[in-house]
Amino acid sequence: NGGDAAIASVMVSELQNTFPDSELMIVTSEDVRGDQKFEGVRQIKSLFFFAIYAKKQIFFRIFRSLYMLFVTILWCVIYRAINIRLNYLLTTNLKEVLVAYATNDLVILKGGGYINGKNDVNSAVTLVLNLHEILLLLILGKRIVLYSQSIGPFGNSFQRYLVKRILNKVDLIFAREGETVEVLKEIEVTCPRVVKTADAAFLFKSNKKEEMKKYLKVIGVDFDKKIVGIT
Repeated sequence: NGGDAAIASVMVSELQNTFPDSELMIVTSEDVRGDQKFEGVRQIKSLFFFAIYAKKQIFFRIFRSLYMLFVTILWCVIYRAINIRLNYLLTTNLKEVLVAYATNDLVILKGGGYINGKNDVNSAVTLVLNLHEILLLLILGKRIVLYSQSIGPFGNSFQRYLVKRILNKVDLIFAREGETVEVLKEIEVTCPRVVKTADAAFLFKSNKKEEMKKYLKVIGVDFDKKIVGIT
């Protein structure tokens, strides 16, 4: 959606400015095709995409998800322990994601509000799949930053336990509001650093400012007064 795209745009811009010689890659749950790029950065489909969206039939989704959870953890454990890639266990797409994870220096999880849950099966499955990718990176020994996050609430003690176990092992969490900081304290997440910050979308630079002004004037916004935007 537009908000996610704005945050991703900010991340790409800031990383390119901070690390001008770095090579970036976006792992996305969108159905990207071929060499489709986002602001010049290569994109590949995430493990989450293959678990949730790749098959329409519920039976195939369940089977594919369970197989993916098991085989990707095994791949990462063996690779970390003896530097052998069990690529024959993986589809081409899964292999592409794991090789990308194994060969990177830093992984930054895009800002948003996807680490949460309700007290139902669908929420539990979604949460497990989101945490699963972080777990793989931890097994591989990668540096992990959670960027501009809204975390919580959670539907039950099991979900809170999973989040606590995983997030306490990441390197840095940027919380985009005080409520997230309080949720992390409540579930005893005390990873090396939890930093309260603003929503990354505020750094977004639109090239359509004048068009936006024209539209706002049409709907009656008075630019002679102070303007406050609420989302």
